[in-house]
Amino acid sequence: MAITLDVANVGQGEASGGAVTSVALTTSAAVAVGGRIFVGVGMDTSGADMTVSVVSGGSLTWIVEGTLTDQTFGFGAGVGLAYADAPAGLASSTVITATLVGGPAFDAVIAASSYLGISGVRDVERTDVLAGGTAWATGSLTTSEGGEIVITAACGRFGVSNTPTAPGIEDQDYDGTSRNSIIILQRRIEASAGSYALAGTFSTAQDSFAAVTAAYKAAAVIEESPILLRPTMSPLRW
Repeated sequence: MAITLDVANVGQGEASGGAVTSVALTTSAAVAVGGRIFVGVGMDTSGADMTVSVVSGGSLTWIVEGTLTDQTFGFGAGVGLAYADAPAGLASSTVITATLVGGPAFDAVIAASSYLGISGVRDVERTDVLAGGTAWATGSLTTSEGGEIVITAACGRFGVSNTPTAPGIEDQDYDGTSRNSIIILQRRIEASAGSYALAGTFSTAQDSFAAVTAAYKAAAVIEESPILLRPTMSPLRW
């Protein structure tokens, strides 16, 4: 089964005020039956070593794939990537909340996208590779088969815009209204196995950057065997 985009913008949210311990979004679009929802969380940690501990909402089972903080120059950009499968879909107006620990954060942003046809996780890469520049890149993930999706949640400490590097496709680029941090959800789907990374360019130089990247296989196609009908009674004779 091919992996495809379901909804690029499932929802976005922010929290600010200098004492942030959680951030939430309300879904603005419904997720299709069988969709997998990815949530990216970005934080301006103001130097604290913060992580995303729990994501909840929609009566779904959420898995935090990875979370880390880049404390370059004593500042801090924190990021988390989580997902949940929605076997029955997910209605709009559903609240999804990420709980943050190790802080509080100065501010935080959250955004979600959904996809169809994804199976189990292949690999997770945790990366913090940018200091004082605009260009960023994740570490490479090695996929084992064609059709896998490589997806990253990336955070910069300044609210700016991001331009994805081809063939990466950006589904979320959100910095809220306070513009103190930005969360990016970016992906690529590859036809063959190999080593792949994601990259982009911020419109403003960053002093901190963090990203968590994961690769997932496509769901297997289930083929049904033909059903053979066998007579259970002898033919009627007149």
